[in-house]
Amino acid sequence: MKNKYEYVVGESNGSNVSIDILKYPSFLVTGSTGSGKSVFIDSLLAKLLNKNNNELLNLAFIDTKQVEFCIFKNSKYLYKDLNKGCSGIANNKQDALALIDSLVNEAKLRKEMFETYKVQNFDEFNRQAGKALDLLSNHKMPLILLIVDDYADLHYNDNENNISKKMEELSSIYKDTGIVVIVSSQRPNKNIFNKSLIDSFSTHICFALTLNSDSKFVLGNNDATKLNGVGKGIIYNRKTNTQIPFQSPYISKNELKAIIIRRN
Repeated sequence: MKNKYEYVVGESNGSNVSIDILKYPSFLVTGSTGSGKSVFIDSLLAKLLNKNNNELLNLAFIDTKQVEFCIFKNSKYLYKDLNKGCSGIANNKQDALALIDSLVNEAKLRKEMFETYKVQNFDEFNRQAGKALDLLSNHKMPLILLIVDDYADLHYNDNENNISKKMEELSSIYKDTGIVVIVSSQRPNKNIFNKSLIDSFSTHICFALTLNSDSKFVLGNNDATKLNGVGKGIIYNRKTNTQIPFQSPYISKNELKAIIIRRN
C-alpha cells in the first residue's frame, strides 16, 4: 500500500481488511480484558511507525493506568506543544485536559492554514506542500494520533463534561485536520458515553464483550457477545452501516518495543 495512513487491520474470509485512517479518523475500540483490544492498537501503532518517520507522524497518549504506553516515554514520535509545555503522554485528568486542549488548538490553527492556502483538508494540504512559493507551505503537517486508553477512567473524573465535549470536537468538527482519535473502552455503555460522543466516532471496532447491552450499544446487536478467541473482532462502519468480521494479527509488547527502538 502506498498510502502511509492505510493499514491492514486483519483478515476476513481469506482476504485482507484495511482501513484508511484519514477517511475514518475517529475510532471507538471496545472489548473485555483479554479480547485482543490492546493488541489491535499495538498492531496499528507498529504498522504506522514502520510506514512513517516522526516528521509525518506524531503520537499522543492518555494513559491513566500508566501501563499501556509508557514504552513510548522517550520516543521522538511523541507530540510536543512547546508553548504550553504539554507532554505527549498524559497520566491524569489535569494533564489529559491540557493535552486535549492543545490538540484542539492545533486543529484550529490547521483550519486557519487550510483557509490561507485554499485547501479543504489535511491530505490536500500535504499534497500541495512544497509546490507553492510561500515558505509556510513548504513543510508537510504530521498526522497526529491520539490514543485514549480506557475512557471510563476519564469519564468518572469529568464532572463538568469538559473532556467529553473536547473529544467530541476532535472527533467531529476537526476530523479533516489530520488529528486521528482512537478511544478504547472495556465498558461501552450509555453511562460512560453520551449519545453525541458515541455518534462522533466514524468507526466502531468491537472485540468480545460480556454484556448484550454493551454489544447493542456499540453495534446495534448482540454479535460482540458471540465472538470467541483472542483478536476476533467486528468493524462497524457508521457511514455505510456495514459490519465486517475479522481476525486481528498478533504482536507482542517486546516486538512493539523493538520497532520503537529501531525507529527512534
